[in-house]
Amino acid sequence: MIGRLRQLAAARPRQTDAALALLIFVAAIATALLTEVDREISVAPGVTWPRIPLLALMTLPLAWRRERPLTVLLTVAAAAVAAGLLGYSTGAAAFGLVLALVSAAYYRGRTTTVVGSVVGAATIVFMLLVFPPPGDAVSSENTAFNVAVIVLALITGDVLRGHREALAELAERNRRLERLRDVEKREAVTQDRMRIARELHDIVGHALAAVTLQARAGQRLAPRDPAAARAAFEQIEEVASRALGETREAVGVMRSGAERAELRPQPTLDDLPELVRAVTTPEVRVTLRRPDGAGAALPPAVQASAYRIVQESLANVVKHAGPAAAVVTVAEAAGGGLRVEVRDDGRGDGASRAAGAHGDDRAEASRAGGSGIGGMRARADQLGGSLAAGPAPGGGWLVAARLPGARR
Repeated sequence: MIGRLRQLAAARPRQTDAALALLIFVAAIATALLTEVDREISVAPGVTWPRIPLLALMTLPLAWRRERPLTVLLTVAAAAVAAGLLGYSTGAAAFGLVLALVSAAYYRGRTTTVVGSVVGAATIVFMLLVFPPPGDAVSSENTAFNVAVIVLALITGDVLRGHREALAELAERNRRLERLRDVEKREAVTQDRMRIARELHDIVGHALAAVTLQARAGQRLAPRDPAAARAAFEQIEEVASRALGETREAVGVMRSGAERAELRPQPTLDDLPELVRAVTTPEVRVTLRRPDGAGAALPPAVQASAYRIVQESLANVVKHAGPAAAVVTVAEAAGGGLRVEVRDDGRGDGASRAAGAHGDDRAEASRAGGSGIGGMRARADQLGGSLAAGPAPGGGWLVAARLPGARR
């Protein structure tokens, strides 16, 4: 029941305040019938007419206590002072003054609380000294009680205001956290999409480069060496089949729930020999140097990134270097971590080589097939490593990466 009343009051604050003001006014009229008409008459045959507008001024303005708390307080206080000067008992209307004090402190802040306490106490003392009640001596107990009521009402409003502000601050903090979580979710989705895009670029780019290279070799070998040509075409089938499976795996990551594909493990450094074998042809001869199985104990994320860097580098060799020999070196780095290098001696496109020798970024973009080197750098950066690519001393092209021993 109380919960429903609170919901109703929160939904219709003006109507609630108006009903409360009217209720206090009716209670004030009722109590006035049971009290003395003035301080000299001890019977109460009725309510004298000047008291009715004063009781109304002490109660009905409470309907606007939220919008104009100070105006309401001044109106109610002035009516209370007038009633006191005329010797009228206010009865239940005194609750209107208390509520006006609480509302002023609640809706206007701590300054109003302090000023209201001082002014209210001074006003009561002034009235009791200058206009003492007829026939009564000024009572210090009565004065202290009235001052205490004013101060406690203002303090109550101030405490409630502080509680409201704390709840509002907590709600705002929760909203900020929700917005931050939404931003983090969007950033995570963006990062996942970029990662998947890099995976697809590496998978498809390498596969197409290897297929193109093996197809050329098969065409040249078919007239004079059918067996070698057949082996090249079988290699095309193997590379294409593997690329198709890896593409399905990458796309499966984007699915959810029952639609999620059954994913295979990420490639590791132990898969490099198969990668080198798939790329090697009479035109592009690739040698793998991996002393003592370097990097075998590294985390899967580091091994997968190293594999993708080698894969993209070899795809670039196939696409841009022309007839060449390439050396893939995977070794333990000084101070820990992994050193990955892919060096080729191909000449490739003379224009791009010349531009690359002068540091033209367009040459790098050409060698990377658009975004390959950027993707490799992103992989290394994501792990806390580094990657450089450019013309090698003495000719050819060099991709050198340094990956940490653990993901940072």
